Amino acid sequence: MRHHAFATAATAFALVALSSHESRAEGPEDPPEGYRPHVLDYVTYSGSAIVASASRLAHERPASVTRTAPGVYRALLTGTQYANVQASAYGAVHGFCNVDSWTPEAPGLTIVVRCFDAAARPQDMGFSVVAMWQGNTPPVSTLRYGWIAQPMSQSETARQPMLYRSGVFVNGPSIVVRTPPPVLKRTAAGAYTTRSGSETALWFATPTGPLPRRCRGYTTPNEMGVQCRAIDTGAPADATVSFAVLKDGTLTPRVSEGGYARFAANGQPFPNVGGAGTTAWSSNGGRVSAVREAAGRYRVRFERHASITPGVALVSGGCRVTGLANEGGDRVVSVDCNADADFDVILVR
Repeated sequence: MRHHAFATAATAFALVALSSHESRAEGPEDPPEGYRPHVLDYVTYSGSAIVASASRLAHERPASVTRTAPGVYRALLTGTQYANVQASAYGAVHGFCNVDSWTPEAPGLTIVVRCFDAAARPQDMGFSVVAMWQGNTPPVSTLRYGWIAQPMSQSETARQPMLYRSGVFVNGPSIVVRTPPPVLKRTAAGAYTTRSGSETALWFATPTGPLPRRCRGYTTPNEMGVQCRAIDTGAPADATVSFAVLKDGTLTPRVSEGGYARFAANGQPFPNVGGAGTTAWSSNGGRVSAVREAAGRYRVRFERHASITPGVALVSGGCRVTGLANEGGDRVVSVDCNADADFDVILVR
């Protein structure tokens, strides 16, 4: 069985096709039964060359990226064939990147990435893409992730609109199950919400498919979910979405180094609704802070994380990572949002 997250059909028919298509699993296909190790695989591409890549599993070939059309890239990760996939913009060119599809192809996972400019036109640029897979080997992980596969559905049944590929939702022998209703429900155009809230969790969301969208997760004390908009107009717009829910030690499917944080446009920690602290976490207990250098430009410092080299950083849609560097014992992520904006950032290896 082979599944694409999306077929590259004409944009005008994409959401119609997706809302009626019945897929049995997120992304490529159901995983095999039996031994399944945890996976973390990534590649960062500058727009002309790979600047960082790594896998938690031994593999024969390094990651590769090939440009196949304006703004369209084929990234091959050779450490896994099963994964939740997240992506964000990287490098000197401002823009937005989606994960069009992900498919198992020997010797690994082929991920098609589409990038756009602010007018929603295809644009050549850099990006980072991360593949995560929660296996059934120790240490046990409670990382939650999924794929909003039926974005137009308002059904509260387990079949629509959500498909999960996270072991924390397993209630049978297979790692791929559909959770009991309600899961995520479409509450408005481009808005997908669950009533299970957590102020300290960080939802990271990546639009999937050929449509020019930007999506971002949100959390409140009573609910959390994903909101999506059209890139060019900024209007709420439906989208298929891959998401990961980060909370404290569930940064990746295995115990890994890194951290995450949400910041306001002035570079200060973003206050949670109700004033109960901020959304930030580091695996070593160090501080995660940001400084606004200029309009839309920030330096995010992860204390005592210089050992994360090369590592990969993801930033929420509308912003891009322009570089990673060590300063003393800290790892610093440079972020450019093209204008002052609040943003989410993740660092991991």
